[in-house]
Amino acid sequence: MHNSIKFTFLDIEEYCAGQNCEICAIQIDIADEKLGVLAVYRSPLGNFNMFLTNFEIILQKFVNLNYNFIVCGDFNVDYCTESSKKTHLNKILQSFNLSSIVNFPTRISSNSSSTIDNFFINNTYLPNFDVSPLINGLSDHNGLLLTLQFAWQHTRDQGVYYKRLITRTTIDDFLFKLSHETWASVFEVNDVNTTFSSFLNTFLRHFYSSISVTKVNKRLSRNSWITSGILTSCQRKRALYMELKNNNNPSVKKHFRSYCRILSRVIQEAKKMEFDRHILNSDNVRKTSWILINKECCKDRNKHAIHSLNINGRSTTNQYLIASAFNKHFTNMPTMITRNITASNCSVKTSVNNQNNISLSLHNVFQTSFLSIKYHYTSAKEIEKIIKSLNSSNSCGYDEVPMKLLKVCSHYISSPLTYICNRSLFTGIFPNRLKYASIRPLFKKGNNDEMNNYRPVSLLTSFSKILEKVLQRRLLHHLTEHNILVKEQYGFRTNLKTDNATFHLMHEILKGLNNNMMVGAIFSDL
Repeated sequence: MHNSIKFTFLDIEEYCAGQNCEICAIQIDIADEKLGVLAVYRSPLGNFNMFLTNFEIILQKFVNLNYNFIVCGDFNVDYCTESSKKTHLNKILQSFNLSSIVNFPTRISSNSSSTIDNFFINNTYLPNFDVSPLINGLSDHNGLLLTLQFAWQHTRDQGVYYKRLITRTTIDDFLFKLSHETWASVFEVNDVNTTFSSFLNTFLRHFYSSISVTKVNKRLSRNSWITSGILTSCQRKRALYMELKNNNNPSVKKHFRSYCRILSRVIQEAKKMEFDRHILNSDNVRKTSWILINKECCKDRNKHAIHSLNINGRSTTNQYLIASAFNKHFTNMPTMITRNITASNCSVKTSVNNQNNISLSLHNVFQTSFLSIKYHYTSAKEIEKIIKSLNSSNSCGYDEVPMKLLKVCSHYISSPLTYICNRSLFTGIFPNRLKYASIRPLFKKGNNDEMNNYRPVSLLTSFSKILEKVLQRRLLHHLTEHNILVKEQYGFRTNLKTDNATFHLMHEILKGLNNNMMVGAIFSDL
């Protein structure tokens, strides 16, 4: 199924019976219409009467769902000739207003042809259709392509999207404007929020004027390794297959198999060269490798696009209502979690010494107070190093400014950013406009129509990451200098990683075993 089409699987497994009846079904939601699709396979060795019985029960189930459906598959009933099996099958299908639309052979061999693969549709509901064979060269069965024309139209243009095109020309224009900026309005005030707002307004004014929003037409994506030579070879392979079907010559068969093996090796080598090129030219080899792996495994990143959502017991496709519902749900989530934690703590019976009190437990661990943290001012050189150290990414927050762009213009904005960061350190105020984030719901598992099956992912602005990095460096320096972090803390610390934690764990286990001690371990996810 294409990722733009919303569908759900229908459970009809109880009516399937091995060789006698193999059927699967899905429900497709297109606009406000529901369309059922049944895919059928009947083995020629199965019990035909049992197949008809189960098949009729399944069709009746679809009728009870009150929407139209299409039946397709390999029935092993030849519709090119008259037979008792064709008559019995037609009687059942016609009772549900379904009729065959394939009038050409679908299985062709050197000495016979038959129409055992078929489509059955309701002509009154789907009057405009076209069916044609697809010669694939993989089997003696030809594929079938059914094209339907529905009465409704899509309300949204699926072939157009809007984006800011960042090119060498637009970047040069943007840098030219920044080079003439004095940032006088930034250095004239002391209030952090006013200073940052002035900086951000000036930056975005140049950014939006130089790099404007452009309308882009979507193109059907084709694997870049598919060259014109490979396309020509595939056409030649199909021509050889057609020749082989009409001529049972052993030499032609041998040549066809040899040609298929050579073409397969050529395709594999073309894929390898293309994947190597992507990885060698990538700034993030690990990410690029996973993208290529997922593409080869047909794992679509947009598989769980939100087309509809269940809000207060009612399903809606209105994107504005869906966004508002998610916004309200994620905003109230911290309050609900805090309320549950408070209720859980109140339900725990505390002892006389209040050993279960969290604050008291922390006080018992750190019985001596620590020195207050002293923030050291940052410099333009440090700001430029921080920007350079951050990951190059096209992701951005609500201001649409990616980190890649900040790396290009860091020399022009390091001075005002230094002033803003120092004012924030001195006053202890984090700019209000950096507290906003674009929230994207990420599907976890289960029914994708339920809000509880999504978790929020915050896309912060690039400027927020810079100030956070300045604060993180000073906080980590204070914690390390005064030995506030325990030695068992390996995560998120410089020069420490999981290898160190694993080595320490194995060392303690082996040490205990060597001393004839019983070793136990408790693993917890905090």
